[in-house]
Amino acid sequence: MFKKFLVITMALIMVFTMIPVVALGGTSTAVTVSTEQDLLDAIDAIPTGGSGVITISGTHMVLSSCISINFKDITFNLENSQLVANGDYPVIVGYGSNIVINADDDSYLESSGHTGCMGVVRIDNDGDYNLETQSYEKEYKLKINGGRYYCSQEPDYDEENDVNVFDGVFFAVPGTSIELTDVFCGGKVEAINYEGTGILKYGDLLINSGVFSNDVENYVAEGKYFGKFEERYYVRDKEYSDKFDSVLEDGKLIVNSVKPEGTNESMMLDDSIIYNVIEGFNKKYFEYGFYIEYSYFNDDFSKVKIEFDPNTPHEEYHEVDIVWNYDNEISNLAKDYISKLPSAGETIEVKDLELISYYLNVSQNDDLEEDSLPNYSSEFRDSLDSTNFSFYYRVGAGGDDPFCTERLGDAYFSHDGVVYYAASFVETKANHILYVPDDTGDSKDALISALQKRIDDYFGKNIITVSINDLSVDAYKDAQIQEYRDNITRFENSKSYYQALLTAEQNKPANEQDSQLIGEYMMEIMLCNSNITQYNDYIFYFEESFEDGGYLEFMNDAVGGHIFNLDFNNQRMVAVVMKDSSKMVTPTYKNVDLVTKVEISTEDGAVPLDAMIQAEKLTSGAEYDKVMKALDIEKGEMYDLGLYSNTLGKNVTKLENGMFEVKIPLSDDFKDKENLVVLYADDNDKVTTHEVTKTEDGYAVFLTNHFSIYTLTEAPADGTTTPPTTGDANAALLWAGAALVAVGGITVARKRKEQ
Repeated sequence: MFKKFLVITMALIMVFTMIPVVALGGTSTAVTVSTEQDLLDAIDAIPTGGSGVITISGTHMVLSSCISINFKDITFNLENSQLVANGDYPVIVGYGSNIVINADDDSYLESSGHTGCMGVVRIDNDGDYNLETQSYEKEYKLKINGGRYYCSQEPDYDEENDVNVFDGVFFAVPGTSIELTDVFCGGKVEAINYEGTGILKYGDLLINSGVFSNDVENYVAEGKYFGKFEERYYVRDKEYSDKFDSVLEDGKLIVNSVKPEGTNESMMLDDSIIYNVIEGFNKKYFEYGFYIEYSYFNDDFSKVKIEFDPNTPHEEYHEVDIVWNYDNEISNLAKDYISKLPSAGETIEVKDLELISYYLNVSQNDDLEEDSLPNYSSEFRDSLDSTNFSFYYRVGAGGDDPFCTERLGDAYFSHDGVVYYAASFVETKANHILYVPDDTGDSKDALISALQKRIDDYFGKNIITVSINDLSVDAYKDAQIQEYRDNITRFENSKSYYQALLTAEQNKPANEQDSQLIGEYMMEIMLCNSNITQYNDYIFYFEESFEDGGYLEFMNDAVGGHIFNLDFNNQRMVAVVMKDSSKMVTPTYKNVDLVTKVEISTEDGAVPLDAMIQAEKLTSGAEYDKVMKALDIEKGEMYDLGLYSNTLGKNVTKLENGMFEVKIPLSDDFKDKENLVVLYADDNDKVTTHEVTKTEDGYAVFLTNHFSIYTLTEAPADGTTTPPTTGDANAALLWAGAALVAVGGITVARKRKEQ
């Protein structure tokens, strides 16, 4: 029998601590600590030969020395905590001890690297070694569950083997065993012997799961999956996480976009189509741990690498095939309009009541992911022939100054949720100017009355309330500048306070100065200077914005210098008013489906101007057969109709005081027919007949207050029809007059596909 030869280990431990000589036995109670001294005190409180549980919570410790544990069994629970060795030594060294570390994903241990294969966490055996049996009288265990473990020293490059050689994180040495579960290791993990000492036994290393910097295949637990992706090695229960199934379909990534032209190598890094894919994917799945970036695509964009929970014990990367999901027919139609889209530096303008429509509807959606401000511009929609292409920004680009709403950045041209074009640095701007007729009086009451009438006539009464703001334009300018100056004064006072503290500390004798406090005071002074400069800049640019060419110059022409409040949905929009009948914009909503050519229009302001028609022509299938049977007809043109607003994030559901005019293209079967009607069958197969008010330019036109499945057909031979049954007395009167159909609620029968 002879003692184990531990030259390296014993020397290092003796440097770190003096081994206490106290009686063995006893168990401590569990404690929670957040400072290094409290941690050391908690370890000291555990008697030699005893055991304890120490929770380290919510702290970042840069340790003054190695944490040494001698002849004690300790379980460490790490909660959002980081322990960093401030020198070339391990974070924790255990001698004759069993150690368990339970850590969450936000916790890590880090060492700067060292000689002697010590690792970030190390345990050693203090017992006798039997050379004949190649065994120790007692084995010690290190068990790691969760967390991240780093050796921050740069790896050495092995030119002969063309690999990076990392310093160690965990080393299982003779007489000890290490079990790793759900760990992320930025450094070498292996079992070693004490070569040169006569002890050739290796430690025991078992890996259940985790991410590693070196090949650990020899240590993987039975039945676990082992694989490699680039420079990472993975141990898993299965080949990849179940979560990948949530972002893939049949193992492929489905992308609702046209495929980029060219190759990855030849394209600019800010290519808008790819940027849209990246932003859309990351925004949708980031909270679930998934991520992609430009460099993850292969050269022809047929594959992409998906990253999952990087730098955590759950990290995975998988390269998958991409399916670019788009319609070739729509893509060809899109090309006719793409040339009409604004290019970089051009501006789409939203004016007058269009801006109110935007704010009225966006105020109803707290979860807006896409900003559809461009679609509220009648001028822009007209340039696209009112087709149901949508032009939108991802939320976050642009500004919301009280008097100027701007969106600036990458904009996306889409149809039915599929992107067909992307443009960079497109601007949409809406100055908060509202117009009233030229003959409006100058008094406050006259201006309020004229503006309220315009709003009520378009949006309906009791929707928006107009009033005069307490501040005039000049008072608003003065108040804003004064606010900036007050902030400057606040930071100047704060700067003087910290300057006095700094001077007092620096005037102390050198050996009494607190360098940490000096650094903190200097940082506070620097922040104050930065804020003072910033608010002075705010004053300069704000004053400049009212000068010739400034973005708020228009406010100088406000009638009476008044600012008006528009209150709706518990929110307020502010604007100035100008008298100019020629610039009054009262929008008419119109949208045309690209494929079916069905057109829907209305003059009712309750419809968001960004609403896009969803029209599908039905020619067969169970639903088609059911409706045809309920209608009891042999021939008809059947359409499933709806409207969807990106601003609202849902279908348009109701109009209180308006009507939709619907135009259905006439097929050859109905072009020369004069007795056409449109039929609707409800869920109880009750049929309602809508009069075709006219046929013109190859379309049949009818009015409705309800969107669902409508069928164009010939009226019965006796010429009778069934009036709409909306439950609205006014509708019955309108039917009797044969001029309009019912005025009532609009309800979409089914939720359409969201864009």
